[in-house]
Amino acid sequence: RGFNISIATPLFSLMFSQFFVLSSRGDVIIFKDLRGNLEKGNTELFFKYVSNELKNNEDTIIEPIFNIDGVQFLYVKKNTLYFVVNAIQNISPSFTLGLLTRITEVIRDYCGVLNEESIRRNFSLVYELVDEIIDFGYIQTTSTFKLKHLVYDDPIEVNPSHSTWLVPEVVKRKLKTKNSTDRPIFVSYETERDKQINEIYVDLIESLIIVLSPTGDIIRADINGKLVMKSYLKGQPELRIGLNEDLVIINEDNNNNNNNNNNYGSKSIVVDDINFHEIVNTTNFQMGRSLNFYPPAGQITVFNYRINTQTFPIPFKIFPTVDEISNGRADFNIRLSPCFPEDNYATSIIITLPVPETIESVSFNMKTEEMNEIGIFAEYRKREHVIVWNIDRIDSGEETILKAKLNWDSNEIISNLRAQSGPININFEIPMYLSSNMKIKYLKLFERSNDYNPARWIRYITQAASYICRV
Repeated sequence: RGFNISIATPLFSLMFSQFFVLSSRGDVIIFKDLRGNLEKGNTELFFKYVSNELKNNEDTIIEPIFNIDGVQFLYVKKNTLYFVVNAIQNISPSFTLGLLTRITEVIRDYCGVLNEESIRRNFSLVYELVDEIIDFGYIQTTSTFKLKHLVYDDPIEVNPSHSTWLVPEVVKRKLKTKNSTDRPIFVSYETERDKQINEIYVDLIESLIIVLSPTGDIIRADINGKLVMKSYLKGQPELRIGLNEDLVIINEDNNNNNNNNNNYGSKSIVVDDINFHEIVNTTNFQMGRSLNFYPPAGQITVFNYRINTQTFPIPFKIFPTVDEISNGRADFNIRLSPCFPEDNYATSIIITLPVPETIESVSFNMKTEEMNEIGIFAEYRKREHVIVWNIDRIDSGEETILKAKLNWDSNEIISNLRAQSGPININFEIPMYLSSNMKIKYLKLFERSNDYNPARWIRYITQAASYICRV
């Protein structure tokens, strides 16, 4: 698994001058001068440019490629870290951004987790990886398996839960994973426990894009799903994954000249399109909905899929109400109604409500101590003009009503408070639940040895990518 350079691709378009990794504060964590044709001050030049762009406009989305004084900079941002390469000639943007993403995956595979602390503790290992991946500005290999035979430093494991000072709380919650999958892929020393580890982890994750009206009606509903696999398997077994037999791919049917897309069964799972990793053998997918491949060591996304044609149950309905009591005061209520099955629950719920800049203060219907007892934290961030509720957990059927009293100067006139507020945004994670009802029916491993029986772990996760309700 790695990058393949096409013969038709000019080598000068793949030649890099420097590679470096910066923290969100601008600290240089890794710096590699590949060709010696640029000054080291380019790290400061890069961070100053990015900081100024963000300072001038907080809503600005900075392009991943820009030119400063004839130097091309390309970067990706992962977990608050900037991974950057530069060059003095034009380089292929798509190839370079793909390469940087792949480098972050390799570092994660070898260090276990990808954050500032893990890179600082394993800086010699990361330098060794960069030396083998890029030589004198040219790409050599990004294959996790091939690099195993070229890298000799052993990783220092980092527990992501001990890195609270490195990652903001909201980001940390979104990246929460099992500690068992945060181990490095390869170590030269193996304890008896390491030798016995023979397991594979499979996550089927769906990110929802939902837009609701104030009355709870669905305006837009999309699912972006993916199957992510992380392998700690011994040997090179063949893996076979079976999906729902009633899975329907619209693009697949169109290719077969089948235009009756509205005649699918009521229980069918209709997917608009699906894309597979290059290592996946899809020969049996059309007939039997099974995939075959030899899983590489490390983490890969086996396939991505998108659903926006079929209607599906949404996990939450939101009903906002606004009561303007008098000039200078209003009550804002949000009723949060879970719609997922009774055996499931939602965790790490974060609800944000933007309000007009003239709002001076916000009070809540419960005292802080009372809210803490039931796992709710509420605050008004005046600088950002947003009300934030954090809820630890919501069970199925457990309707939650959030109340806030808005206060502002009575001399200030807010015309149509409802129109100037919102939209309400909610982030959450629901373990072992998928809105589309996509399932992994079986996960089989085939090896020559008859007693080959590794542990197989499967997890389903539904999370919010953009879940908003208009006010």
